[in-house]
This record gives sequence, structure tokens and C-alpha cells, in this order.
Amino acid sequence: MRFFTRKICFIIIAIMSVSCTSSNSDPITIPTPEPNKIIDVSIPNYTYSNGSTKNAIIVININSESANSENTGPLIASSVNSPIRNIDPSPTMLPDILLSFYSMNNSVHSQGIVSSQSSPTPDKLIYQTTTYNFTVIRLNTPTDLVTKNILGRLQYPSNGNDSAHCLIYLEDGATNPETTSPNYWQTIGQVCDAMVPSINSTFVPDCNESGKCDVDSNNKMVFLYYSFYNSYLGYVNPSDLLISHSVIESNNTFGQSNPIVEKEIVYINTTLLQSGSYNTLYLWLDVNKNTLAHEYHHVISHHLKHSFSRYSLKTWIEEGLSDSAAHTIFGEQVYRGNLSNYNIKNGTGFILDNTKFIKPENYILSYLFFQYLRIQSDLGDGIFDKIHDQRASHSNYQTVESSLNTTAPFVGFTFTQLLHSFHIATVVKNTSGIYGFKNEFSSIDPALLAGNLSTSTIDPGGRIIIYPSVTDQSKFMPTGSGNNIRFYRINTPGVTPNITE
Repeated sequence: MRFFTRKICFIIIAIMSVSCTSSNSDPITIPTPEPNKIIDVSIPNYTYSNGSTKNAIIVININSESANSENTGPLIASSVNSPIRNIDPSPTMLPDILLSFYSMNNSVHSQGIVSSQSSPTPDKLIYQTTTYNFTVIRLNTPTDLVTKNILGRLQYPSNGNDSAHCLIYLEDGATNPETTSPNYWQTIGQVCDAMVPSINSTFVPDCNESGKCDVDSNNKMVFLYYSFYNSYLGYVNPSDLLISHSVIESNNTFGQSNPIVEKEIVYINTTLLQSGSYNTLYLWLDVNKNTLAHEYHHVISHHLKHSFSRYSLKTWIEEGLSDSAAHTIFGEQVYRGNLSNYNIKNGTGFILDNTKFIKPENYILSYLFFQYLRIQSDLGDGIFDKIHDQRASHSNYQTVESSLNTTAPFVGFTFTQLLHSFHIATVVKNTSGIYGFKNEFSSIDPALLAGNLSTSTIDPGGRIIIYPSVTDQSKFMPTGSGNNIRFYRINTPGVTPNITE
């Protein structure tokens, strides 16, 4: 009799999506179907080598405001078409120091702070300044922000070249055998000198105007190699770009102790001088030049806030643009052929705030997203300058959306449309149309979700991929998923698509 009662309940539930209770049993609840979260996409040229059409489901967290990860609800068992990749992220390529390490209130990052106190005269470093005592963050651990002074010795330029854009200093006493050769520093210096005006021109042309991005009025960029926590390749301290009285006022107001540096300066880890440590991924110069470019972009980006009254970008935008600076200037992939060695398959996202944007995979996804926009947009590299221009009005995803929604092929696109087009591109990888990277990034691995998972979680901006049978895909119906989870079904037979290539 109990079985008969339950059977009737299931029939009622299937029709009315309600719960009921049979005699001597707990309530039975059937999740409510979510057909409005399914978007069917038709991509006719997404095929196997024999010409037959491929199908897939790409599950995306479309949240654009850096919230928490969300649950997908139950997923159908997938019939995986190729072996699962489960390669741990390489520990070699690690993120730079995040802006979250600096506790200055946003209102401090402005030269509009007025103080009646006298301002110290900053030291103006020039090529004749062969030694200098730098104030640095000690950084023996990720949270060690106590300052100390170290003596730096000028390594480049070595010939009294006043036209050099870069002044490169090395911590006194550093014992890296490769650095004893003058050619070592000459090579890095020449790369740096070519890089600085090129990044300015492409990303922030305003910084090529005399004095606009030169807080210490020396027309030089300082790079200091010193030893710090070896999980970081380099960092930029935003407070270094504040004029002296602003730092004094902020220290008085907020009870902080920010040193008065007042210089365009990038701090680079001396780990990068040990070329043997990077032979598995890069030559030593590759690591050096990509780090120099990435960090230098942070400098000019912060100048836009200090000198041009622009908003600070969200971390995921800032980091994606900084990796893109290295790509654009040196004309090669920042992560080379190792994109498939990083585990971006199980819901890792990139639209994260600075407390969660900490993994190499976060950087890779953000970098790939902006490279996708560059490759597809009619603006090409011009997209980066336009994004920075939009900072006069926005600091978040709208900065990207408003930069592209009047430009082919993204005219009228919302940010959600940009996001799902990008993720579909990483899976489909067409060489033409918007669902691919044309002839770039062929090493992207559209890694699969492990089969037979009942649920999964996805970070904002992340995705998982499942390859169900044609029958399973046609019958799939999501239930119990997070508010921002969407299910993009690619080439579902017998279904009218919402989106057609």
C-alpha cells in the first residue's frame, strides 16, 4: 500500500512540481525544472575529423560581479570522448603580488589630497646614480609587509646612456653567477628600453606625453632586483606613485606607515636571475621580459588613477591586461605551449576579487579572455587603450562591455554574450567566426569534466564541459542550479537553437 501511494505522488509531482507525503513516510520533493537556463547553440562546422557533428554542454557561471562559486545542480552522466586530463598546475609560473596586500583605502589613491605639511624633496635617480638605498617591503612571507632599506647597484645602463628609459638596479651582495657578465644586463636593459614606450603607445598613450606619468621627473623607469618571497616574480606598490604630501596625509588620516618613495619603480625577484630554474618552461630572458612588461603595465595603469582621475580596474581586468601587455609587446604567448598543463576544467573562474584571484589558472583564464577579444575585435590591439579610456566611467565588467559593444563582431553584445562566446571558443576552436581564436592558441586544451559527477561548482567567469551522448543531451534538464549558472548546449539534435553561428 505504501508503494502504491508513492506512485500516485510521483505522477502528481511530474505534472504539478509539488511535494507530497505518503503514509508513514517523509515528504518527497522533486526539484523544479529550469528550462529557462538552457541556451541552445548551433555551430554546424563543429565536427569530428570524419565530418560528423560534435555536441557538448558548456556550463558557465555568468556572474560578472565577483561573487561566490555556485552549484550546477545534478549533471547527467557524460560519455567522455577522450581521456581525462588531470595535470596539476606547474609551480613554476606564479602570480605577481596582488593589490590586496596593500591596505590603503581607495580614497588615498589620489593626488587630490591636500596637506599643509611641507613635502620632502624626492630623490631623482639618473644614470649617474650608481648606488642607492631603496625602501622595500621585506616580504619574507606573503604577508610580511615590514619595510627595510637595501643598497642597490646600477647594472644598466653601464655606459652613461642618458637616453635609456630603464634604470636597472641589483641588490648589493646578490650572488647569481650569470649576472657577472655585462652582456646579461645589457640584454635585459635593451629589452626594457624598447618595451616602455611600446606599452605606453599601445595601452596608455597619454603616458608618452612629457611629465604625465613621471612622478619623480626623471623620464626613467626603475627596476630593482632584490630577494623576497620566492613564490612571486615581481610586484608594484601603488603608493610609490603618490606625491609626498599625499603619503604624509594618508599616513596621518589612516594610521598607516607607507614609505615615501615617489618613483616609478618595479620590484623584481632575484629568483629570475637563476636561469637554470626555468629551463623546463622558459629561457631566463622569457621570464624576465614577460615579468618586466606585466609589472610595468601595472605602473602605468596606476598612473591613470593618480594622474588622470580614472577608476581602479577590478583585479581580473588589471591582471588580464598586464599579461596582454607582455603578449602584445613581445608578440608571443605568455604561457607558451603550457596552457594545457593548467587545470582550468573543473569550474575555475577569473571574475574574482583580489582575495580569491590567487591561482595561476585565474591569470591564464583572464589572459585568454582578453586575447580572445583582441583576436576577434576589429580594434585589434586598440582594444586595450579603449578599455583604459572607459575607466573614466567604469571599473568593472562594464569597462569591457562598453569598449566592445559598438565594434564588430560584438556590436550590441552584453558582457554575458562576450563571456559565453569566449568559453565556446575555447571548446570549439574554429579558425574562422567568433567561436575560436583564428590561428592562435592552438594549444588550448578543452579539458573535460570528470564523468558521472552528480554536481559541480563553478567560480564567476568559469565553466565546465561535458560531452554527453546525443540522447542524454537532448533530454538534459537542469534543476537546483545557482542563479548565475547557464547551460549552453552545442548542436542538440531536433532543437531550435537560440544562437546560430
